[in-house]
Amino acid sequence: MRLMNGGLKPSSRQLVACLVALLMLFSGMGLGSPGSAWAKTGESEPAESLIVNILNPDGTTTLVHEYVYSELKPLEEIGYYATIDALPTGVGTKASGVKISDLIADAQKYNPNIKWESGQKLVFYVTDVDNYPYQGTNYYTYDFLYGQDRYYFPKLVATYDPEYGRDAIDLTGAVTVEPMLSSSSYQARGATDAILKNEASPVVMDGAESFRFCMGITEAEARDENFSSTNKFARWVYRVDVGPVGSPRLKADTTGNEVGQAIEITFTDNADWRAAISSVKVNDNVLTGEQYAVDAGKITIDPGVFTAVGEYTVTVDASGFMNATVTQAIVSQSVEPTGQYNLAPVEDEAYISGETPEGIKTMTVNAGLSGIKYFTVRVEPVLPHVGQETVVFSHWRDGAQLALNALRADFDVVPEAQAGFNVQLGDVVKAYLVDQLSNDPDSNPVPLQ
Repeated sequence: MRLMNGGLKPSSRQLVACLVALLMLFSGMGLGSPGSAWAKTGESEPAESLIVNILNPDGTTTLVHEYVYSELKPLEEIGYYATIDALPTGVGTKASGVKISDLIADAQKYNPNIKWESGQKLVFYVTDVDNYPYQGTNYYTYDFLYGQDRYYFPKLVATYDPEYGRDAIDLTGAVTVEPMLSSSSYQARGATDAILKNEASPVVMDGAESFRFCMGITEAEARDENFSSTNKFARWVYRVDVGPVGSPRLKADTTGNEVGQAIEITFTDNADWRAAISSVKVNDNVLTGEQYAVDAGKITIDPGVFTAVGEYTVTVDASGFMNATVTQAIVSQSVEPTGQYNLAPVEDEAYISGETPEGIKTMTVNAGLSGIKYFTVRVEPVLPHVGQETVVFSHWRDGAQLALNALRADFDVVPEAQAGFNVQLGDVVKAYLVDQLSNDPDSNPVPLQ
């Protein structure tokens, strides 16, 4: 549970809220849970080619092949898709493209090591968000896309009315479809099956938003009022990385993490990942089997591994998964740590993450977005701090601070902090962590990051 102590605007008006109540402060600040939709700009340049990479477990990539459109043309076929967007309204899509399974099969001619099976994932990069993965790095997994039948529901667009809800949608006549990357497509709200397949007045597909990723939906997703399916159709895809799914997030030991003590790295237990662990490395040293033990939810490292005060990078390699890493701080037994934490903005459609030269985390509002938006940072303890800490969010526009929101909790236990602001395109929200805020002019906050 996230606890908020209070927020201050420059006018000195003090607003106090509790996350338990999830109060929205329409005067310019608010708290709540963000939506899952991904924000995109309204226009961009279509991809000039399609780069296919192998995503290696350490995060590096190996180029398999860069496809030009003419190479993919012989592999293409026509596909139909029906979805519901965030408005919400029904959306129909007609696309000419290559199925993901066919694309990977063809790519194996250039590098047989690329594979597409359970435990793998796709990571898309698009021309309107430079070097930032669309929908994050672990969304389009093989098991999500192929682990259940996905369909084109030809009557969905014609029968969906938000007033009557999704239970009233006619899902009969479902046609199984596979995900594809299309070189040309037509997509429109209200585009019914009859419109998409009208031979007398056919819709015109073009490559303005190519490559467009298309996928069918399940019956459960079609009925789910909270599932926006159209925004899963990435536009302007120019690169796709194919590799293993992500590993559990590791958490450093912050209790008794002293020289000469055993260290417990914890994680949300995943039996498959745990069973697949093949090695544990501390900095550049691969540990022997006697130097660590793996149990449900934790990895215990022998006291003799950490012989000096400092920060160590612990890397866990598990076959079929991305490598998992964490920074482990080791302190002297005679030193009482004052507290140190890493802040990391959580991926969200509302903003692009960054950092100031001073190390302050920033979240810049994406194009096409305005109104109440929510900004979330993940807090990772490096050195513990006794008591509660304060995460501060400050809202900036054109170089001027508009609002301040402070959330106080024990962030050795609470993993995230979140605040909401009434934003416009280009606004920046900065986030940093201190011990506490005070109106006392003789008291300065102590940075803890």
